Amino acid sequence: MNQNADPEFVSLIQNGLNVWLDTFKALDEFEWFKIDKDRANIFQLLSFGIAHHETFDTAVSLCISIFEYIERRGYWQEWYALFELAYTQFDQSDQSENQYKLLNCLVQLNILMDRIDEAEAYIKNAKCNLEVEPLTNQLTGIRCSLAQIAIRQGDLDKAQKISEEALDAYKTLKNNSGAAHAEVLLGMVHHHQGERHQAITYYKSAVDRWKKEKNDFWLARTIINLGYCLIEIENYDEADRCFEQAISILAKSNYEFDKSTAHINRGFLYFRLEKWDKAEREFNLANSRFIRESPHTHLKSLIFHNLGSVQIKQKAHPVAEENLNFAVELRRKLGDEVRLASSLGTLGELYYQLERCAESEQRLSEAIALLELYPTNDWALDMKSKFSELRESLL
Repeated sequence: MNQNADPEFVSLIQNGLNVWLDTFKALDEFEWFKIDKDRANIFQLLSFGIAHHETFDTAVSLCISIFEYIERRGYWQEWYALFELAYTQFDQSDQSENQYKLLNCLVQLNILMDRIDEAEAYIKNAKCNLEVEPLTNQLTGIRCSLAQIAIRQGDLDKAQKISEEALDAYKTLKNNSGAAHAEVLLGMVHHHQGERHQAITYYKSAVDRWKKEKNDFWLARTIINLGYCLIEIENYDEADRCFEQAISILAKSNYEFDKSTAHINRGFLYFRLEKWDKAEREFNLANSRFIRESPHTHLKSLIFHNLGSVQIKQKAHPVAEENLNFAVELRRKLGDEVRLASSLGTLGELYYQLERCAESEQRLSEAIALLELYPTNDWALDMKSKFSELRESLL
């Protein structure tokens, strides 16, 4: 860190950082798109601010302030190195509030980029003991990130324990927004465990908290999750109302990832209802240019898998094959074996319909081999049974 810079230059950096801090405080979260055109200038300003001792603290505060904007807009890769550089400038023995906040920003960026091992490593390498450290909002936020990591790793018991502890902590701290985040995590855990009604209870409680906080963005994210659970208990009308509300809220923003998620889930609803044309329309709305050019591999794989699935129903076989093969390619890169098996098995079903028996057997066998690695995963077991029955009919 430079401690001998020209004072006039340092003063200019400090003034610029202060201007952008004030700008972010003044803007509503649905107005953050207004600074999109200036993000390269902000990035350069922060680079200078992090590099100088006199401006470092203000630069870190600005990094933390704009994190949600970066997360929602998908600028994860281009900003990651800057956040990492800022974090490495901290004295690791000085565990300040902003240091913990920046740590959690880095963890979240890694989770968003599907770098789960890296996210976990950052927390493990940080010199904080989450079991014995005093109760704070910052440390409880890191615990919530650990719960997200556990969900992605399939360790649902661990995720549930951490999320329940986080919920209790946020209630003690009287942090209503934090409690809502913890309830969303618990909804996700119970959803993955197949306990749909319990998941819905947590999601609805979180929805009430977001309404009380007047936080429309997180309200939209939560009702998308709620809508998906409602589909699975066949409450289709209420699910559709959830997606309609989320799409309406997000329409005034440029948060393309969340818009796509809403359309994907609504498309899945129409798929369940066998409304193939409506389902395809929603999946195509999800497949915006922004998403296609983004680094969000998981979301893209979901869009192309779903497009392929509905196109099979529409007998649009060539385009279905193309989209499913692309989904397989993306899921191989992700290392997501259960979802990869889903795409491979769906390709096997397509080839079965086309009487391309050798290719059908090959894809089904590969899918079944992957699913056998997950004997406790209910979804994997269901798919294995379905794909095995189809393969048997080929022999």
